[in-house]
Formats: sequence, structure tokens, C-alpha cells
Amino acid sequence: MKRVGSLGSFCRVVALAVFAAPSAPAQQLWVVADGAPLQPVIDAASPGDRIQIFGVGHGEAVLTKPLDVFGGGDQPVCGRLRVRDLGCGTTLRLADLITNGIEISDCHGTILIERVLGGSWFLLSALDVTDSTGVLLRDSRFIGSGFGVSAAAMRAWRSDIVALDTRFEGAVGTPTSPAPVSGSGISLFASTALLVRCRVVGGPAQSYYDHSCPCQRVLGPTLAVFGQQDAHLTMVGDGFLGVRGDASSAGYLAAFGRMTLTLDPGVTVFGRLDVTVRAITTQASLSAPGTMAPGSSANATVTSDPGDLVALMVDLASPGAIRFPALALDVYITGNAKVLRWTTSDSAGLATLSLVVPPDPALRGRMFWLQAFAFGALGQRAASPPALLHLR
Repeated sequence: MKRVGSLGSFCRVVALAVFAAPSAPAQQLWVVADGAPLQPVIDAASPGDRIQIFGVGHGEAVLTKPLDVFGGGDQPVCGRLRVRDLGCGTTLRLADLITNGIEISDCHGTILIERVLGGSWFLLSALDVTDSTGVLLRDSRFIGSGFGVSAAAMRAWRSDIVALDTRFEGAVGTPTSPAPVSGSGISLFASTALLVRCRVVGGPAQSYYDHSCPCQRVLGPTLAVFGQQDAHLTMVGDGFLGVRGDASSAGYLAAFGRMTLTLDPGVTVFGRLDVTVRAITTQASLSAPGTMAPGSSANATVTSDPGDLVALMVDLASPGAIRFPALALDVYITGNAKVLRWTTSDSAGLATLSLVVPPDPALRGRMFWLQAFAFGALGQRAASPPALLHLR
């Protein structure tokens, strides 16, 4: 455990930038009623506009401009929010919301998240930050997924984050070797995080079984740091870094790479820290048919690193919904007609996933996007280029 002089300077600069960053004057107030989609309002809004959300059923949304998005009345519930390509000198605010997770990527302005409860579903982290700076969290809570190799309460890749009075709670993990990253409270890769009066906990131990994947769910580590580039975590104030369960269990505070961990005397630590270094080589490529007939089935071959969790996303590219057969481990999302199937690649890094199309002649002429995803044992993630599938 040691201190790095540049870390404190970075934290002060980021905190000042977040608190003092000027925001564009509000131009218009938009109101999203219960059940109304959020994305059309975001698309119509101008930079600096305010968007107030009420109720539930707003779906997912992508934000690429500086806006003030906040809840009205009781905290409204919306789908996963994806913030992308926010430029320097701009500010985006998310406040008083319940979301199915937040993704931030390639953002270099100021992103302020206040009083937000973020959850996640399988394979995704509640807060996922990639190649971004100037992210400030206040009075919020993020709870990791109940399943997924790369699912954490917060996952940061090459990013800088400041959090105040915020809780990061991992969920049940999936066993990997030497210790799981899934279910972790925080997962860092080449990132810097300053946590002030924050709590970080790993997931609880729990067993489960289903007919397709019999295995033991395990305690997610509190902290997962991996890669050959340094990661920095500083905790100050009255905070907590620990696990739920037996503190003597190895790997529950797990680091799979180089890191600098600086803890204030007021931070309570519960658990044990083990450090190893692992390479990150996860990749995903897809070999699939270009055409299919309704009522037929085809195999999509996915190539990744050996032992990766491999997923195949099937997304409707033409209007209208299609219900795929309710097979084990399929997920059907009404309206988007998405099917996600997953398995584990073999020792050669190969996996085959069957795609079945309903025997409906009316489906001729429809098109789908296929895309493969690979999730490595240490939380890394890769995606193949999408392929277009025609039904003829």
C-alpha cells in the first residue's frame, strides 16, 4: 500500500472541474409522462435543455449532448442509459432516477450523477465507464448484476471517477479461476477513482442450479483490479471496503494486476487482499450464414479466447416484432425482438450457438443483425462486427 503524488493532484483537479464546470443555460423544459419513450425527447432536445421524467416504461436511451435529465415526484424508472461522446467543456446531469444501469463511453466533459439508484441485468455492470474523465457521483447507489462474468457494481476502463457518499454493492458471482471478477463491487482497469465517504462491498455467497449450467455461485470480490497498467483507488472519510461473509476467504479482495491502493485511517477494511497479474487477450469473431429460410435453423460459430463466456445477440433490423422459440437461456425483449443466447467456449476458444427461426412464411424478406460478444474471466469484454442475416 503506497501513495502516489500525482493521484492527489488528479483528484483535486477532477473535483474542482466537476463542481465548478459551467453548464449551458437551460433553453427548454421537456416533460416525459408515465409510459412515454425517452429517446424521442432526447433526440428533439437542444444542448442545455432540461428533461423531467415521471413514472415508468420509458425504455433505454442514448445521450450524446449536454442535458439535464432528472426525475419528478417519486423516483421514475427508466431503462439503461448510455452516455457517449460528450465533448470537453460540456456538462450532462442525471438525477433522481432509478435506472437499469448507466454506460459512459468516450466522454471528456463533466458528467454529474446525483441520487441515482442503478441496477443491472445479466452480463452488464450497474455503472460502466470506458475511456472517460470528469465523472462525478453523489448520493447514489449501484448494485451489480446477479449473473455475468464482467458484471460489477462499477466497472471502469481507462477512466477517472470521483464519488461522494455513494454505495457500490456487488452481486453473486460466477466461479472462475483464480477468483471471480463477476459480482465485484468495483472493477478497475488502468483507471483512477477517488471515493469520499463511500461503501464498497462484494457479492453474497449463494448457490444456484439450472438444467443448462449447473455450478456454484460464489462471493463476488469487493475490488477487482487487472491489467499491466496501473490502477489507482483512493478512499477517504468514513468509508468501508469489504465483503459479505468470511473475511478469511482468499481472493475476496482480489487484484489481478498493478494497483495503488490508498486508504484513509477512517476507512474500515474487512477481508484479505491477494494480488496476481493476468494478461488480457479476450476477442470475439463471428461466422454465421448470410441467408436463412423461415422454419430453418443454423449454427453461428463464435471464436474467442478459451473459456470465455460467449453470447450471440440477434436484433431485428426491419420493423415489427418476432417471437423466437422459448428455448433455454434465450431472452426475448418485447418490442425490440432481441434474442440473446450464451455458452462457454471450449479449450480451443470455439463455441457454436444455434439460431432457430419460426416457420412463418410472413417472415420472408425480414432482416436481422447478428453480433457475437465474449466476456473474459477477468472482466474483459469484446464484440465482433455485426453481420446482416436475410430471411428468404
